[in-house]
Amino acid sequence: MFKNLLLKLLLLGIVVSLVIAEEKAEENHDKKDDHHEDEHDEEHEKITPKDHDDEDHDKKDDEHEDDHDDKKDDDHDDDHDDKKDDDHDDDHEDKKDDDDDEGDHDDKDDAKDEAEDEEDGDEAGHPEHDAFLGDQLTAFQDLQDEDAKKKKLQDLVVNEVDTNKDGFVTEDEIRARLIKTTKQQRKEEMNNTMITHDDNKDGKVSWEEFKKHHYTHEKDDAQGQASDKEQMEEDEAKFKHADADGDGGLNLDEYISFYHPGDDERMSAFVIGHTLQKYDTDKDGALSKEEYLKSYKDLNDDAKAEIEKDFANSYDTNKDGKLEANELSKWLFPDEDMSREEPPAMMKEVDDNKDGKLSMDEILKNYKVFVEDPPIGGSDHDEL
Repeated sequence: MFKNLLLKLLLLGIVVSLVIAEEKAEENHDKKDDHHEDEHDEEHEKITPKDHDDEDHDKKDDEHEDDHDDKKDDDHDDDHDDKKDDDHDDDHEDKKDDDDDEGDHDDKDDAKDEAEDEEDGDEAGHPEHDAFLGDQLTAFQDLQDEDAKKKKLQDLVVNEVDTNKDGFVTEDEIRARLIKTTKQQRKEEMNNTMITHDDNKDGKVSWEEFKKHHYTHEKDDAQGQASDKEQMEEDEAKFKHADADGDGGLNLDEYISFYHPGDDERMSAFVIGHTLQKYDTDKDGALSKEEYLKSYKDLNDDAKAEIEKDFANSYDTNKDGKLEANELSKWLFPDEDMSREEPPAMMKEVDDNKDGKLSMDEILKNYKVFVEDPPIGGSDHDEL
């Protein structure tokens, strides 16, 4: 009996040992599974498909932004270069227009330019003020006080405008003032032009030097080339006539008379004669309205109406339907319009008592007729 009990206890110990060993084995297996899952989770956290997509997306965004910035920079540079080119072309064309001289009415755009000049008149300032003030213009522009301007204007009138010193200013004295200062301004401008054109710095401008600086564009079409050739031949004849001493080059005075023939009796007669020779087809010594219109090319209806109005209202002063030599001057030499038109206009505005002369009281009362106020804040001043 004792042996049976001992055997049962032995069998029970074996069973218990097996159970404990199996439980330990299961625990170890669970730990391995947990460790594997942890490692998998860590790897999963390191790189997930979403993270991979985000990285690719960020990279693409960066590349897109770089490409966009590069394109913006390229577009900006292109726009800047285009603007520079446009500005350069505009400046070049403006320079060419400024160099055009008096007495030439063959340009098909003349009528258009004149209309634009009238539209832009307010923006161009008041050249009659500049001419009246002359070399005192800068000093007046520096003055802000009204009384100071009046005092300086009074000194100018007494010392430089009232030439006979009778205490009054007449229309003729205003005209003489405008002519004198205009010639001084032109001389300064032409001196600067001559410095540019006189390549060999001998104090004169030769025909070759003039041609080099004046005819700078090559025309592609045959009509344009023919027009340039004709204009060049006419300019050469005019250039040679301006060379009064016949030495083959134009000094400053001769160059002024070439560009502004209306200032020189000899040159104005040459230009008038050339105009009649070219356009006076019936050879009666004057231009009819039809001959006058033929001097302009490619006119549209509006431009034609404007120049017909000019013919009737401005140039044909005796109303005989023709322009004689003295009437041609006003058409051919528009530079002289100021000295013809401004003096009577100024007299009309300032001569309050209508006695045909201006007292100092009248001049100072209406001083803005002679002195332009500088614009304030970009707006034009009120003018009497």
